Amino acid sequence: MHAQLVHLEVIMHYLHKSGWTPSPLSVPDLGFGLHQMLPRKFPWHFFKFIKVQVTPSVVSVVHARSTPQSGRVSDLEQQVWIFRGQGLVVVPWSSNTAPVTITVLPCKYPESLEQGKGIPIYVGIQNPDKCLCCEEVDGQPTLQLKEEEILDLYNHPEPKKPFLFYHTQTGRTSTFESVAFPDHFIASSKSGEPIFLTSEQGKYYNINFNLDIGP
Repeated sequence: MHAQLVHLEVIMHYLHKSGWTPSPLSVPDLGFGLHQMLPRKFPWHFFKFIKVQVTPSVVSVVHARSTPQSGRVSDLEQQVWIFRGQGLVVVPWSSNTAPVTITVLPCKYPESLEQGKGIPIYVGIQNPDKCLCCEEVDGQPTLQLKEEEILDLYNHPEPKKPFLFYHTQTGRTSTFESVAFPDHFIASSKSGEPIFLTSEQGKYYNINFNLDIGP
């Protein structure tokens, strides 16, 4: 590839449409062995006509899958998500804490959504099985939990925008922007407080999380 860096969104879009499911890719993979990881029919000649580069938003392990990945989320204060009442709140991690298990799946139809904002994903939890959803409540974009199966959302014939988030990742840090409400991000604040949506980046709330999910 003559030292070119491949724009992963282009690759994953092609793979998604072709029905091929790749192994998880990370930044180090991009320069080495990529030809062996992609199908032979991949149209490498396209790179003669497009300028390709890597951006933080394309580095993710939740592309082109039909089975959910699971794991947990913590913020930069080492607060984890737990299920309390009818919602999710953050509390400090300890050996006595039982964080919720989250599930993630990509949108089947990313080409129908705004490009360049990250990977559109559905985010759910297990036990009870619910999914995060963004709706307007009293005139304000609000983060809620809905009794939806993440696979039902994934298999819907068109994107379910209220349930989708643009996932971007820089190093180990992730953000989750609402597709239905641009510039509104999942955020956390004090211990014991619910996670919520905010448009106030870098002010009083934390929108950066560590997403720790399995293969």
